[in-house]
This record gives sequence, structure tokens and C-alpha cells, in this order.
Amino acid sequence: APTVDVNSNAHNPVIGVRSYGDKPLEVAKYAVAMTKGLLDGHVYACGKHFPGHGDTNVDSHVGLPMINKEIEELEECELIPFRKVIEAGIPAIMTTHILFPKIEDDNIPATMSRKIITGILREKLKFTGLVVSDFMENKYDLIIIGAGPSGIFLAYELLKLGSKKKVLMIEQGKKVE
Repeated sequence: APTVDVNSNAHNPVIGVRSYGDKPLEVAKYAVAMTKGLLDGHVYACGKHFPGHGDTNVDSHVGLPMINKEIEELEECELIPFRKVIEAGIPAIMTTHILFPKIEDDNIPATMSRKIITGILREKLKFTGLVVSDFMENKYDLIIIGAGPSGIFLAYELLKLGSKKKVLMIEQGKKVE
């Protein structure tokens, strides 16, 4: 918590009442208050689902939703509450398992996108905290994203130790299994 999604699609089957509303500034106000309350109570806050899950009509627990918006459209709605909770000091952000084809053209979801996680969240919004994934139901035991030589070394060491774990590495938007 908190859910930082703007519930901008009335046909969204999964966000609904989990959102603070359908107006970006209203969602931001309540998400910031929740963040501050959690942190004041010594509870780790994690804003979700970056860069937004409110404008989908598919439940991401049963399918792979797609949001066809340009970055400028996200900045006018979905990113407003995220920017506010980041400014309020939220320590963690959870990414969403949704395709954003007008931003990420490699046909990978936000959870695996360097353009979204590094480009938008880290560089554009200046978030320096922990980034976690909302996608934990997959065929891999370990997913390494953007770790370069360190990731290759880790995967190699696991295999050398006899690990039967399935490892997926994603480097610059490309899968390495």
C-alpha cells in the first residue's frame, strides 16, 4: 500500500475500489496521506502499480492488459500520483505487469522494461528507492533485469552449484534464458 492507480476506466475489473478515485490529484492527496501514515507508523510503504493500472479492461491476474498511451498522456493522469508519493518520500514502488506499446516497443511488460523502470521511474521521476515487481507467477525461479556482467556471473554460479532453478535475464529489453 498504497494503491496509487487512477481508476480512469469504468470497465476496469481489478482496480475499482482499490483506487482512491478517478481524479489524479485526489488520488495523489490520499496516496500521500497513506504513505505518510504508514511511514509514521514505521511500516514500509510501497506505491503500486507503476506506471498505472487504472485504465485497463483486463484483470492482470488472468491476462496481460495493454495501455495504449504515449508518455505525455501518462504524465497528464497516471504519473501525477506517483510523482507526488515520490516527492513525499515513499521508499518503494511496485511495477505493473502491463504492456505499454507506445512507450516500450519490445513487447515486454512494465515489470521488465528498462524504458519504463529506468527511463521513466528512475530518470524522469527521480525515484531512488526499491523497485519491486507485481509479477511473481511465472515459469522462472529468478529474473535478473539489467544486471549486466553481475547478472551473468550470478546465473553462472547458480548453474555451477548444481541449481535446477530456471533463470531469465533481461538485458536492454532482450531475453537471455
